[in-house]
Amino acid sequence: MNSVDSLSYLKKVTELAKWKRLESPGNSPGTLVTDTALPAPFISLLSYNKGEVIEKDNISLKDAFAEVGPKRVTWIDIQGLGNVDVLKELGDIMNLHRLELEDVLDFSQRIRIQTH
Repeated sequence: MNSVDSLSYLKKVTELAKWKRLESPGNSPGTLVTDTALPAPFISLLSYNKGEVIEKDNISLKDAFAEVGPKRVTWIDIQGLGNVDVLKELGDIMNLHRLELEDVLDFSQRIRIQTH
């Protein structure tokens, strides 16, 4: 399975968190800004049920969510945050608030889990 080199990605994100503010002061809350030097999103899918396993790499979000269905376990993995449009599309599909998407791009925050 192809993916973004995790170690180099982690180093890049840590570097950004230390010294670079991506958004300008005065932007409205929920403004999505990313560093285009970050890797482009790479989307992979693993979906299975009793009778079959589906594994796909480098697919669109639309194609990945087409595999979601009843009585299926589906894992959609998105690596890379270099394209805000993919995050906006994910937010639209999953009905995520813009502030939640903005938090995904804020590398200075500690990792947390929110349930809805």
